[in-house]
Amino acid sequence: MTNITIIIPVYNQIKYIEKCLSTLIKQSMDGIEVILVDDGSTDGSQKICDDYSKKYPFIRTIHQPNLGIAVARNMGIKNASGKWISWIDSDDLVSSNYVESLRSFSRSDFDVVIFGYRIFSDALPSVGNVEKRSIKKISKNEVMKNLSNVNFGNFLWNKLFKKELFTNISFPNGKVYEDIATTFRLLDKATKIGISSEKIYFYRQNNESIVHQHNSDKAITLLEDRIDAQRKLINYLDSQYPLAAELQKHEMLIAMFEYIKEIEISNSDKNGIYEYCQEYIKSYDPSIKKDGIKICGKVFLFNNFYRLYKFILNVHKG
Repeated sequence: MTNITIIIPVYNQIKYIEKCLSTLIKQSMDGIEVILVDDGSTDGSQKICDDYSKKYPFIRTIHQPNLGIAVARNMGIKNASGKWISWIDSDDLVSSNYVESLRSFSRSDFDVVIFGYRIFSDALPSVGNVEKRSIKKISKNEVMKNLSNVNFGNFLWNKLFKKELFTNISFPNGKVYEDIATTFRLLDKATKIGISSEKIYFYRQNNESIVHQHNSDKAITLLEDRIDAQRKLINYLDSQYPLAAELQKHEMLIAMFEYIKEIEISNSDKNGIYEYCQEYIKSYDPSIKKDGIKICGKVFLFNNFYRLYKFILNVHKG
């Protein structure tokens, strides 16, 4: 019987996918299934997925046209047979006792377990065994307040979820920041949340990834998706978690400044989102305690001396 399903969406990751899978296949996989969702790869990643599926009975590959990361995630959930679901990005790595830790977490009475991670770039980290740590209960209010805290994160790959939490919750099609728009819903639906300091996941800081694009058009689209996801998150939090909502408003403000910067320095067309950002910044009431002196200064300059603000952006562009 499958206890845990590990879902790995894959799109044109021939450079990394084998390194990712190599950290899994050496572990005891009893009661574990790995679902590779190939999102229409064209670089040979799809063949590697098929090769691993043929060689290892606990790995399944699902192919789909290039419909995006959100559709790939939804496809993985639809085909998962485990009682629990975890996620791995196809360019990341896991510790050699990752699976053992997931098993341990799944024996707890929590609905979600948040675990630790390390960040790396080019140099491969040591992925040996990580010291076992206990799981501590954390309140939902504390989790929501810390969605932007790097130790918690509004992302999927440092969490183990009960599969039942995904009932009637899906990732928004066509959006890049699909985790920001979804993870908080899963956390809010959970009855009991635990956190462990075990750093069993290795997140690659990959400048080639979809969220590190430097092309202006792509950057603008990404920022529009991020602002949309933040807006939905804030609307959701406002009634039940007002303090968490205020903290997320700060995060959205930062995204809006980045968005306006990209629009201005690239001379792109100004649409409804641009106007929404302008109105949001005009109505924003900053404080040094919450936002810091730099953001307070930017809001003041933006609202009172916009021509000077635009001039400074263009001086510093590139």
